[in-house]
Amino acid sequence: MIRWHWGQTAFSVHPAFWALCATMAALGQGEALAAMLPALALHECGHVLAARALGIRVASLEVMPFGGRAALEGWRDLPPGQATVVALAGPLVNLAAVIAAAATAYYGWMPGLFAARFIRYCAVLCFFNLLPALPLDGGRAVRAWAEAWFGGGAGGRVLAWMGVGLGAALLGAALWGLLHGVLNLSLCLVGSYLAYAALGERDTPAYTQFHRALGRHDQLRRRAALPVRSWVVDAEVPVARLAGRLSAHFYNDVQVLGGDMRPLGRLDEGAVLRAMMENPGARVGDILSGRRA
Repeated sequence: MIRWHWGQTAFSVHPAFWALCATMAALGQGEALAAMLPALALHECGHVLAARALGIRVASLEVMPFGGRAALEGWRDLPPGQATVVALAGPLVNLAAVIAAAATAYYGWMPGLFAARFIRYCAVLCFFNLLPALPLDGGRAVRAWAEAWFGGGAGGRVLAWMGVGLGAALLGAALWGLLHGVLNLSLCLVGSYLAYAALGERDTPAYTQFHRALGRHDQLRRRAALPVRSWVVDAEVPVARLAGRLSAHFYNDVQVLGGDMRPLGRLDEGAVLRAMMENPGARVGDILSGRRA
């Protein structure tokens, strides 16, 4: 994999992207490829510039067939509004490029055929990436709000499966075309890679919460104080279910009640996370029992 650096950001190109470029060139679509590359570059520049404008360090950026995958410092700990701005900046830049290209073509400042191809690729990148499925930009924006409102990683897993379904649909469309005498290798490549990348977005509750706990530790060092969110749970609630409800932007404190609504004790989020690692099938009351033992 080819890598290079620009400032503090490491750039790389996924092999699937080179395969897509090679496929297009082999099929005699070199002019279409020349229009696709600047559209993709503008899309990724939108993400990077939006992140930098918000003071977020972009650690790495990997170019893929349908866009890119950026590693942002503290991405999971960003307020949902900022995460949405970064996620949607790429599609919005493509939309602005569509308008600009149409205007320049109208006044004769850009060759009409190139402008038509460039506008088409910008439009595809814009609207395809707005779909609410991971790892697309729309899915990342929806996940940010879902985790802020509901906690846990269930929303991310649903969006990841939607991405798998979208990839399978693209593969099905490619197969349908093949059965009717039309071979679309680009569609096969994008569909298969989309499904593969979406499977990698399915975080388990334990992974998600440990990632957040590390992020909260960094926030505490920067801010000196964090808000606290208190929870009241029944002792019979599974630990995994409780971990999925912990809030991303708060320190979580848990009051455990028995069947008669009598307080049994308190748990901090560290105890919940340790239980997730040691015995994810346990119930909240088991943590307190283990402490007493």
